[in-house]
Amino acid sequence: MTALIKDAFSVAKAVPDDIAGMMACVRDAQKYLSRCEVDQWQNGYPNESVILRDIELGNAYVAKSPNGRLAGIMALVFGDEPSYAHIYGGEWRFSGEKYATLHRLAVRAEFRGGGLAFALLRAAQSEAAIRGVSVLRADTHRDNMTMQGFLQKHGFERRGVIYLADGSERLAFDTRINMSTDEKVDYD
Repeated sequence: MTALIKDAFSVAKAVPDDIAGMMACVRDAQKYLSRCEVDQWQNGYPNESVILRDIELGNAYVAKSPNGRLAGIMALVFGDEPSYAHIYGGEWRFSGEKYATLHRLAVRAEFRGGGLAFALLRAAQSEAAIRGVSVLRADTHRDNMTMQGFLQKHGFERRGVIYLADGSERLAFDTRINMSTDEKVDYD
């Protein structure tokens, strides 16, 4: 089912045919981060194989404009995130509870500033709530002030530092999902 969100943009699970638009979104995000002097997504990550894997696992979502133009992407991963097993300089607020992790959230340049990232976040919260998960986690680069501000604006709290498998440091955030039944939308 496709859900209409924010100004008639639709959010749905990604399919392999979305890959070209998804990679264009990634390239836009890489350019934006480079202009902001953020050393995140500057080493070829995420590449097409990462995005295709997200699609294969059912973790990838896309936001499309009314005319079908791909406007934003995200991955929503359920289950334990290995990089989150150890957190430094803090602790998870909801330790021991099931959680979903928001990864690879990006919006095409021409669609930024219109609330589309929030629409993707609400879709993630809705999907998690439908699956009985009440906690959402995310991480971002220390210099990515845009993402940090976005997360904090929407109820996430900074919890500490985690390290990715390659040793890269990331700031870790979590939030409790609070959605009423009428806000939940099935994305399958």
